[in-house]
Amino acid sequence: MTKISLDQKLIAIHKYLDGHGSYDSIGKSIGVRKRIVQTWVAFYNEYGVDGLTSTYTNYSIEFKMDVLK
Repeated sequence: MTKISLDQKLIAIHKYLDGHGSYDSIGKSIGVRKRIVQTWVAFYNEYGVDGLTSTYTNYSIEFKMDVLK
């Protein structure tokens, strides 16, 4: 799976919102399924740019062990 940058996602979203393509055509142009583009547009409409950023965090082993204690 290709990693798509935030800028690429925003370009795709604005293309769709401005009527310059369908989910399918925009997805094909950047190498993702149309459902992915639909999800980006929905998240953007609901949460703005913050909806497109990853919230994954990586905690250290020490922190995880402290939480378990």
